[in-house]
Amino acid sequence: MRRFLEVVGQGAATQTPDRLDLHVSVSLVEPDVGSALTRLAHQVTALGAALRAEGLADADLRTTSSNLSEEYAGSDPTGRPVPAGFRASQDLLVRLGDPEAASAVVAAAVAAVGNDFRLGHLSWTVADESALTDLAREAAFADARAKAAKLAALAGADLGRLLRVSEGAGFGGGVPRLMAAKADSSFAAERGENRVEVGLSTRWELA
Repeated sequence: MRRFLEVVGQGAATQTPDRLDLHVSVSLVEPDVGSALTRLAHQVTALGAALRAEGLADADLRTTSSNLSEEYAGSDPTGRPVPAGFRASQDLLVRLGDPEAASAVVAAAVAAVGNDFRLGHLSWTVADESALTDLAREAAFADARAKAAKLAALAGADLGRLLRVSEGAGFGGGVPRLMAAKADSSFAAERGENRVEVGLSTRWELA
């Protein structure tokens, strides 16, 4: 009967992210639905024009959601909600191939739509993670081989050929931190590092 052992190798690689995604929105309140939608369309158009003036292309801007809802200003003495108009909003994903332009982009957005501008969360990414994944995969295989060789030695055997290998799901991640927000609309965000991890399940022959 052929003897074998199975080990799991883990590998990781990191890289400074080179792309920044800003999740922004335009949000406003008007007395009636028609006014809210009309003003929203105007402000979103103004925002898009301002962002394109900063060098962003159509492919860098994506509407992710729109919303229209009634707004309330507290309750009356009987507990009934007091209508205050209608809130219209639209969320956009702004993809920056040059993260250093973030401060100028935000300043241009604020100048275009004023207090209707909202800055939500931001996320750092690596434009092409294939090279990073390859490095993590190589590290995982080296880890698996080293573990297998050590276990074979402990078992009083020689490590033979690789019989099987399968890859688990890798993942990437990076946690951006908003460092400052000032009246002039400038801000700075720490890039940190994006990390990709790969797991390999391997089976080795024992000689």
